[in-house]
Amino acid sequence: MNKRITAFDIWNVCCFILLAAIMFIPFLNVIALSLEPAQIAAETGRLHLIPQQITFKAYTAVWEYALIQKAFLNSAFITVTGTLLALVISGALAYGLAQREVMGMRLVTYIVLLTMILRVGIMPHYLLIKNLGLIDNLWSIILPKLTLAFNLILMKTYFEHLPKELNESAKIDGCSDVGIFFKIIIPLSAPIIATVALFYAVDYFNEYFSAVMYLTNRNHITLQVMLRELLIDSSGENNTGSTVELGKNLKMATTIYAIAPILLVYPFLQKHFTKGILIGAVKG
Repeated sequence: MNKRITAFDIWNVCCFILLAAIMFIPFLNVIALSLEPAQIAAETGRLHLIPQQITFKAYTAVWEYALIQKAFLNSAFITVTGTLLALVISGALAYGLAQREVMGMRLVTYIVLLTMILRVGIMPHYLLIKNLGLIDNLWSIILPKLTLAFNLILMKTYFEHLPKELNESAKIDGCSDVGIFFKIIIPLSAPIIATVALFYAVDYFNEYFSAVMYLTNRNHITLQVMLRELLIDSSGENNTGSTVELGKNLKMATTIYAIAPILLVYPFLQKHFTKGILIGAVKG
């Protein structure tokens, strides 16, 4: 039996189409400007959605900046290292919290939830990083985010849905808790691992405030900080040390460099995303 289309359905679709256009049109504008020559991209008074002339000179010119290469590598190191470590640490802690029969796990869960409500100020956070000797160190960006309460709860809830019989049969065969986690739990948890990995990767890659506070050495600059400088400043320095004009097309090309990695990763994780977030967020 066909469902009757109501006025609300039509209104709902129109609202989502409008919302998609509001988000997609600026993105098309950025792409078009990055692909146009400098003199065309500099034209004002019109919306650039389709490039009048296509050239990739802006992308090659941006990549010639030594600082951008360094910033990209720094951001890649922070994202990859932080995400991998966060998955292992958050997954192990979430698996422990999912074992309700273990004494004290409920108290630890409450403590984790408390961190979502109570946040320390900027100064205590800065003093902690300073006392740990992590100022001007890329690990000052990685370590504070290795365990985020929201991601931890998602993984914990997902692990609670897995059959307990798997753990019991593995223990009968002589497998340790560590072995159960890596050999049984992890292979069965691809949806939630992909989901949480995406959350951590986006968080690490887009980190800006901590990079500004803790990283002062130009060799440790991240891509987001570099992007801000290029979008605000009108000139920059290339590999040869000469100063060149940063046109709008170069600035937009830098913006694409900053968002492309996440856009390329998402399609590979998307098939797991919906299942992981639903099972991890709803407890049956």
